[in-house]
Amino acid sequence: MIGFDQVNIYENPFSEFMYNDVPLSFSSVGEAKKFYEYGHCLFSSSEATHSEHSLTEVAAHKGHFANLASKMSLAIQAFVQSKSSSFTPKEDIAMAVLQLHVVSNSLQFEQVPPNQRPDSDKFLPQFEQLIALGEKVISSAFSSNDHGGQTTSFCLDMGIIIPLYYVAWQCPDPTIRRKAITLLRSTSRQEGLLNSLLLAKAAERIMEIEESILGEMKTCADGPNWARSTAVQPVLELDDRGGRLQYTRPAQGATAQVKVVEEVFSY
Repeated sequence: MIGFDQVNIYENPFSEFMYNDVPLSFSSVGEAKKFYEYGHCLFSSSEATHSEHSLTEVAAHKGHFANLASKMSLAIQAFVQSKSSSFTPKEDIAMAVLQLHVVSNSLQFEQVPPNQRPDSDKFLPQFEQLIALGEKVISSAFSSNDHGGQTTSFCLDMGIIIPLYYVAWQCPDPTIRRKAITLLRSTSRQEGLLNSLLLAKAAERIMEIEESILGEMKTCADGPNWARSTAVQPVLELDDRGGRLQYTRPAQGATAQVKVVEEVFSY
């Protein structure tokens, strides 16, 4: 992870890539990872100050980050294609984890507004790529763990849970969503407050609620995306005891109001 003493190393080059038409490239796995971590921290901290700026300024700011995310995605692809044959096993998995985050972040930047689900099957290739990357990381973890998913593994660094949960929550294709949930459930993994089994349970519950409203979907063409995007708006809060899933659910009848439901999950 990036320390405070390393911030200046990335600050000036980062601005150059973000605001100018300068291509991005990496020479090592460590360089790519630290560049991503710096960008992620910068974006997260800037999100907290959006209330102080106009909507135009916020849109322009996010546009710069979206452009940078696109550059990083292309740079990662080029780096993997040219250097993957020389990766050590650890570097190979580290790059797969980094790709999970880069691809999922790029998807989030392309969604407008951010709480709306992707339209139809436009982004299915990216969701399928996330599943393939998740399978690669988890199969590698299983190969070094005789107990498979029965032993909880702990990770304080960049992990796999957030990107896979994002697929399970946001992907419009029910088959891909179920694959993401299966991957989360296939390993008992703890990444900070994030627990793979807990988030698998929450994602499955979200899907059950949506399908109970819209009917069971076999493909993303089975239901109207605009309805699916507004049918359930889940908010998952986590603490050291488990998770609290809060969502809105339309009540029956034309004049009925939206009902807020809360469910609690434990580790």
